[in-house]
Amino acid sequence: AFVSDHVVYKPLDSPHIMPEKVVSGKTVLQQQAGHCFEMSILLTSYLIAAGYDAYVVSGYATKDYCQNNLTRTVCPDIPDISEKVVVEEPPPPGKYTVREPRDLRSKFILMMEQRVKDKEEEERLQWEEEERKRIEELEKPPHDPLYWWGIHSWVAVLPSPNKSDVEQVFFIQPGSGVASGPADPLYLGIESLWNHRNYWVNVQNCSGCKDLQFELRDTSCWQHLLPGEPWEWQEISRDMDLDQKDTILLEKHLDMPA
Repeated sequence: AFVSDHVVYKPLDSPHIMPEKVVSGKTVLQQQAGHCFEMSILLTSYLIAAGYDAYVVSGYATKDYCQNNLTRTVCPDIPDISEKVVVEEPPPPGKYTVREPRDLRSKFILMMEQRVKDKEEEERLQWEEEERKRIEELEKPPHDPLYWWGIHSWVAVLPSPNKSDVEQVFFIQPGSGVASGPADPLYLGIESLWNHRNYWVNVQNCSGCKDLQFELRDTSCWQHLLPGEPWEWQEISRDMDLDQKDTILLEKHLDMPA
């Protein structure tokens, strides 16, 4: 939330064209303003410095996310004010317990009263359903002509052995600091992601993000631009006694023509 609290979010000049320039994180902090790519890079830098496996994502999102419109987003910080009902257990019956008096009411009258209650409950549920549909219609976003291709950038945090509190992939909106999972329907697709180590291009069929695999070492899902991998991803370690030729063969990803 530090980045979203101290940097003003600026929508892209054109929602379907990549930005012409991306300034450094230092400049973003000095200007206290930046678009989604600049804020994502800044936030990713902070997360990597804190030990998280974070990446800048280049993809597509709905108009609300591209413009940082939170009017249709439920605030995650609303406290739970629902009253907790404490059911007290009845005391165990004593040895000398007075029996309850017999119910002398008419069964027909009880049946009619129950019918009235059931009808009132049915009318109440019907009214609540109609009210819910009316509110959904009022809150429905306007038609988005760029649906499925509004360019956007956000931050992806992947599970890492260094951070036990991250058990699954989640996304962070740079303009609001709101975190959500890949199943969030407002994230429409991913083209690529990167950090200080490499640049990965998504080669999976993308219809939303909920079915994407985030195993970056799987070349059938992600193609990396730069050769070489981080040491913790490699099958060899620094302690293995291998000569330079064997090390190169193990690390080699492609053969360049002479």
